[in-house]
Amino acid sequence: MGTESGIGVISGFHCSSRDISFRINGNSIGKAGAGTDRGDTQQLCGRTDTGFSLLFNFNLLAPGTHSLSMYADGQLIETRSFKSTRSSGEVYAQGKSKKILVSDFPQTGEKAILEWVTSKQSFVITDAGPYAAANHACDSTSSLHGIWDIDGTRFSLHRDNMLRMDDPKSPAPCTIPATESNSFDSYAASYSAELQEYMFLKFGSVTGVAYFMEPVADKPNELKGYKTNFWIRDFSMYGGTTPVTARRTSTNVRATLHDSPNTSNTLLRATEALGSLGR
Repeated sequence: MGTESGIGVISGFHCSSRDISFRINGNSIGKAGAGTDRGDTQQLCGRTDTGFSLLFNFNLLAPGTHSLSMYADGQLIETRSFKSTRSSGEVYAQGKSKKILVSDFPQTGEKAILEWVTSKQSFVITDAGPYAAANHACDSTSSLHGIWDIDGTRFSLHRDNMLRMDDPKSPAPCTIPATESNSFDSYAASYSAELQEYMFLKFGSVTGVAYFMEPVADKPNELKGYKTNFWIRDFSMYGGTTPVTARRTSTNVRATLHDSPNTSNTLLRATEALGSLGR
């Protein structure tokens, strides 16, 4: 017994009828479009224009077990049972967005990106394979574009400053050095697919501060997490942790770091820190 949710297609073939209709729990849900090409039915039916399909929002059904009955020319052909669940908890959810990373798909050791699609009322695979995790991390890093204030520290991040590492398995495949970076301190931000957290870094020649942050539901301009201090020499943390909130105060920020002599050092340090500070 399968489970259905979101907007899906009820499909199949019939060798002769073009009058195909369906009922769920005895209630009509309409007629299917018929006569589409099904090359695999040539041998069985002697023709290929046998396909039919009907679009249906399974979220209209109360979660639970249901029966689906198929009729051809008004005659019952078959009845099957299935389970349904509401993919978003609603009949038709609007204004929602979500992108998630899943492990060991389509192959063991690989990852895939699932993204919510309103028109389908379900998640679809938008990327899969060896680069999916890196692509997801880079998309998430790019979304940090703007000016963020964290515990009195400002990070001015422009998506055009974002640079991508050659290694897709890097703990920080993409990093944005902030415009505050100078010859004394470096500022950077990135998203770690492994930690599933945003990391903001401020570091000098001896010590640094790392902010591990997560999104706040329905608040795209706010992140919550904690800060911790670390030693630059071995990226070991010290002094415990303190809760902090990050707020994006503006998206008006300039891209000015591409020619900065400190950019390479900032990216190197940020990549090393992301790989070493993970818990």
